[in-house]
Amino acid sequence: MKLNKLFLMLTFLVLLGTTAFAQVTWYVNNQIGNDGRNGLSATIPTPDDGVTGPKKTIGGPQGAIASSNPGDVIVVVYTGTDYGTLTGEPATITVDKQLTFQSTGGTVGISSIFEVATGALANKAIFNSGAFNLKGGLTLTSGTLDNPSGLVTVSGGTVTVA
Repeated sequence: MKLNKLFLMLTFLVLLGTTAFAQVTWYVNNQIGNDGRNGLSATIPTPDDGVTGPKKTIGGPQGAIASSNPGDVIVVVYTGTDYGTLTGEPATITVDKQLTFQSTGGTVGISSIFEVATGALANKAIFNSGAFNLKGGLTLTSGTLDNPSGLVTVSGGTVTVA
């Protein structure tokens, strides 16, 4: 009997451990999104449940970065409008953990400063699918930015490595 309980407990811990590290994909759309939504779907369902759908901001207080965990993926939708203070983004979008960024629909413009944050070398922004134009500049204060396919351009602001 004790062996069965031990087996069940170990099975539960293994299952808990594998789900705790599952990668999550977050969706951001500065036109139809809302940071009050769960960010786990690129679209809003019909009928609208008020919960499911994309986030509005990448770096807002309840945006995709704030909701994410290290290792997650953030898919940013090209809407024709840059992601910046006029669409609810903070003046600086700060990456404070390892995240992968992808864009869909076209080259996503980001007019806020994009910063890979202070704190740890584990902070990393990986751009591996779709194109981004960091119009507000790029700041690397700690951590790294991976741009393996040349998907990121910086066309405005400054590039600062501190």
